Amino acid sequence: MYIRDCFSREDILLVNQIINGQRFPAKLILDSGFLTPLVEHPASCATLAQDDTLFYVKDDTQLIRHLTNGGKQTVHSLSSRRYDDLFTSRDFLYASVQGADGFYIQRFDLKNFDITTHTLEDNTMLAVITSSDEAWQYVDIKK
Repeated sequence: MYIRDCFSREDILLVNQIINGQRFPAKLILDSGFLTPLVEHPASCATLAQDDTLFYVKDDTQLIRHLTNGGKQTVHSLSSRRYDDLFTSRDFLYASVQGADGFYIQRFDLKNFDITTHTLEDNTMLAVITSSDEAWQYVDIKK
């Protein structure tokens, strides 16, 4: 198990629980140590928006929003590339995407999910997005 994020309204961590080598987003309640699964299938890159909306990646290619009623909404799907990681800021969801041609960033407006794409320089990949929407990158990444 490892920490991915923390819920803003509760003393609860968003973690990835490892079951048979697969990652499953879960809530870790700090007071009790109790673990509650959030999805029933393997998922990666789990992150929370400021309103605690859960986003994650399914099958490396589907960007999913977990709805408050337990439903799921596919925000975006990739065909020849894969999602590498997800980050949120106050207004945006950022996705680091890896393809044969390198890495790039997809930025989704959290109000309407309009998407913009930013290509990264060769041999760089997204490390984190700051609270002021600055992209920090790893450099000298070998494909």
